[in-house]
Amino acid sequence: MKLLEAVQLYRLSGKPQLSKSNEFIGEFFASEETVTALKKLTESNVYGSLKTLEIDSTLCRPNQISGALDNLQVHQKVKVVIRCPKGEAIRFFKDFDDLLSLPMVSTGELPEAFYIINKDIFYPSDSPDSITSLKNLTELITSLKSLAHYHDSKVGHDRLKLVFIANNDGKNKPVVLDIRLNESLLTNGLNNLSIVKNLTDGSGINDIHHQAKLGIFVSSICEFINGLEPTLAFSKIASEWTDFSELFQNNLSVYLCGFAFNQAKKDIAETEIKIAEQLSKITSDLTGKLFSIPLSFAALIAMFNKDTTWITNLILCIGLLITSIIIVGVIVNQSGQLISVIKSKELFDKALEGEKNLYPKELDNYIKDMNLRLDNNIKLAKNWLVIFRVLAWIPILIATVIYYLIY
Repeated sequence: MKLLEAVQLYRLSGKPQLSKSNEFIGEFFASEETVTALKKLTESNVYGSLKTLEIDSTLCRPNQISGALDNLQVHQKVKVVIRCPKGEAIRFFKDFDDLLSLPMVSTGELPEAFYIINKDIFYPSDSPDSITSLKNLTELITSLKSLAHYHDSKVGHDRLKLVFIANNDGKNKPVVLDIRLNESLLTNGLNNLSIVKNLTDGSGINDIHHQAKLGIFVSSICEFINGLEPTLAFSKIASEWTDFSELFQNNLSVYLCGFAFNQAKKDIAETEIKIAEQLSKITSDLTGKLFSIPLSFAALIAMFNKDTTWITNLILCIGLLITSIIIVGVIVNQSGQLISVIKSKELFDKALEGEKNLYPKELDNYIKDMNLRLDNNIKLAKNWLVIFRVLAWIPILIATVIYYLIY
């Protein structure tokens, strides 16, 4: 027999008062539904039992009840005494407090079916706001159980205690939530459990911030209950869930902003190092090539030797010209690389510019200092390339003048 049949008969009987022995008397006219329900009551007494049966004021003996129900006609007047069981999870409860006193509910579980007498609510068929709140409450308990470091459910204690270890000021402090439930917890705004769902969702383990979020969640609990007794801590969290959610989100935002700030500093520092290395490489690659410039000046001395002929000096001039062209070619190539470095820096500046107004002052100052250093290094590299280019042409120009004056 399902609890539903007992509830149907109770409602048809006008929802009478239950006696001390947990029985109620029902009077109604038989229908196909009531006949079916009464027959199921005789088949099993798990959720209720048919104690007496009167049909048209005729009392049926216990051994006559089954046969009487088989012959029961629609519209005959029926009077029954039905006993509802006690101590079962699937049963009648006088109110929500009676239901919430069940140990299984404090652990986040609901009976498969139940009936709340004073609210005339049958679960799972009826779904008023109070049932939705009840489901959310048990879901919150279940989520907190999975997030707690350990549970404390000693023999002889009907309630569950959840223990979280909060790391405050370098000290591990236990935060205890003694799960005590009452009907007042069903009238709050406990309607958005996304923060605990995200923390308990299996996919959240892949989040690089998962462990940090768990720590922030526990710290937020500690901050929110602010030293309350364990017996009051859970009630405060459940009844003021919206406020707790805002506190957690604010604490999480502070952490994520700090993480983003440090990550941004790291990215900027790495970019600065890369650009500085490229600028250094541009000038260092020219060093070996530029040693030929002093040698070119030394070659000019040979042109003043009386034993040299015009052909020798002409060949010397051609050699100096080729050397200058090669050096200038290298400088032009390095100038192209410098342009690429400048473009890369400009792209990075544009990427930073998009959220510049959101950066804290420390990060903004860091970016300004970086730009100043890189701009100075770029300017210095440009100047050196110009100087090297000029120096590369001087030997051939001097040689040309000397050759012209001599010949």
